[in-house]
Amino acid sequence: MGQGASYVGQGGYCGNANSERLRNYGQYDMMPDPNNVLNMKGGTLLGSVGQSSPLNVQTGGGGHIRLNVDALNLVGENNHIQANGIPEKDISESDVDDLDGGSGGYININIENKYVKQNHIDYLAKIQALGGYGKNKGVGGAGGIITFGNNVEYLNLEVTQTFGGSGGTIRNAAEQPNCGNGAPGTVFYD
Repeated sequence: MGQGASYVGQGGYCGNANSERLRNYGQYDMMPDPNNVLNMKGGTLLGSVGQSSPLNVQTGGGGHIRLNVDALNLVGENNHIQANGIPEKDISESDVDDLDGGSGGYININIENKYVKQNHIDYLAKIQALGGYGKNKGVGGAGGIITFGNNVEYLNLEVTQTFGGSGGTIRNAAEQPNCGNGAPGTVFYD
């Protein structure tokens, strides 16, 4: 396998150090254009695919989520905001071929608190832009980007996660330990 999808961080990589590696793209503090919700800044506000030659939709990058809300209230273990790369961690390796993970996506949350003055994120909820997990001999994708525009001082931000995906389980850990893990992404507060 080659390399997991990169984003701000490098996708998982194993092999010859002289081989061409895919470059990372974007910046940790990228913010969307407030006047044009369709402007994806040349694709830098999206996760990238883990395997592009040939294209494999089972390795897709995370998408783009932009929330402009008056208040944010996420309660319970089933309330999540996710732009994760795939394959997901829970996909059985016996059900798929060797797959490289897609990178996590981009989430931007702006909270006004004009009418409702209180925000709440329960400790069971999650805001995630995780890298996709390598399967079998595959490598993991890099984590994505989560940005908050304003009014985050009362939120439980421990629920934000931008971990890179881990490499598949068939790798020889003694020869190249952790070589297949994608780099973490970023969480940025404006």
